[in-house]
Amino acid sequence: MSALPACLVPGPRCPVGAEPMAVAAGEIGVLVLHGFSGSPWEVRPVAEAMRDRGWSVAMPVLAGHADRPEALAASRWPDWLASAEAALDWLASRTAVQHVCGLSMGSLLTLELARRQRIPRPGRLGLLAPALDLPAWQKSGLRLVDRLGWRGWLPKAPADLPDRQRQPGAPVLPLRAAASLVQLADRLHAEAAPLPLPMLVQHGDRDRTIPHALARHRFTPWQSPL
Repeated sequence: MSALPACLVPGPRCPVGAEPMAVAAGEIGVLVLHGFSGSPWEVRPVAEAMRDRGWSVAMPVLAGHADRPEALAASRWPDWLASAEAALDWLASRTAVQHVCGLSMGSLLTLELARRQRIPRPGRLGLLAPALDLPAWQKSGLRLVDRLGWRGWLPKAPADLPDRQRQPGAPVLPLRAAASLVQLADRLHAEAAPLPLPMLVQHGDRDRTIPHALARHRFTPWQSPL
C-alpha cells in the first residue's frame, strides 16, 4: 500500500479545523475536495458523514491552501489537481470503488479527474456549487490580471454562516491564482464530453459567489448517454 501523501498530512502552518482526513476503512472510498482559498473545514461534514457510514475517506489539503497567503498565490490549477490525484491514488490503493465529491473548485477538479479517466466505474461524482462559470465582468477582470502579471490581492468576504462561524485561513484572495481557476473552467468547457459516470449536482439558489443561474445550464455536455 502507498504511504500517506503530503496532502493528507497537516502542514506546519495548517490552521486548527483545516486539517486533512485520511481514513482507511471499508472497500468503498470517497475523495472529498474543498474549494479555492478554502480548506477541508468547509467539506468536513461530507467527509465525516461518509466515514460514519463505514467508508474510507481521503480529504486532502490542496496545494497552497491552509497555509500562508503567499503559498496560495504561488499555486495554480495543475498543483491543485496533483494534490487531488495523490489523495485519490492513496484511496485507490485501499478500496475497490472510489467516488469523488468536490465543492466549487473541487467540483472542477472532480470533472478533470473524470475526464482523465482517473475515476473507474462504478465510481460516482458529487458536484457541490460547481465553479464552472462566473459573471462575465469577473472572468474578464481575472483574465486581464493574468495577462498583465499583476500580483494583487482582494479581501475575502466572510461567508454568512450560522452561529457566527468563520472558516480558518487567510481572509484574502490572490488574483493570479484565481485567474488559474478560470483557466481550468475554460479548459473543461473546451474539452467537455459525456462521462460514463453517474453525477449528482447540487447548487444553492442563494449562492453569492457562483450564481445558480450561471451554473444551471453548464452540465449538458457532461451528461452521460448511459
